[in-house]
Amino acid sequence: MKNKFIISFLFLFFLVVASHGQNKVEKEAIESLIYRLFDGMTARDTAKVRSVFHPQAKLLSTRFNEDGKPVLTDIKVDKFISTLGENQEHLFDERLTSITIFIDDNLAMAWTPYQFFLDHQFSHCGVNAFQLVKIDSAWKIIHLIDTRRKDDCLEN
Repeated sequence: MKNKFIISFLFLFFLVVASHGQNKVEKEAIESLIYRLFDGMTARDTAKVRSVFHPQAKLLSTRFNEDGKPVLTDIKVDKFISTLGENQEHLFDERLTSITIFIDDNLAMAWTPYQFFLDHQFSHCGVNAFQLVKIDSAWKIIHLIDTRRKDDCLEN
């Protein structure tokens, strides 16, 4: 009986360790995908940016207008990508201050506070909330919403 307990314990221990290692690999893949998005934005590489999105992806942005009322803006992925390609005179530099990732099966969520610089000048800050799906062994962004503000930023 004691041997069965030890074998069962060791089996469960190795399952937990293997699961943790796999989760780490998945988190690294998601983090890499997120950085690929922002590297593509900075380089104005529309192919790189498009590669991170699922074909059915949605982009949204929320902020408060001058009257303090919340505004939700729907941004079409194709429009977002074409704007990056067309806008050659400005440098877009979004700097993430951290990444927190949660995964369950083929669904993941990433929370990334950021600071955005336009032509090396601070523009705004906020948080990106990503939802990602793993389809055909690859993570893709299915939904991205961000907040935007000019105050209460960590560092300007």
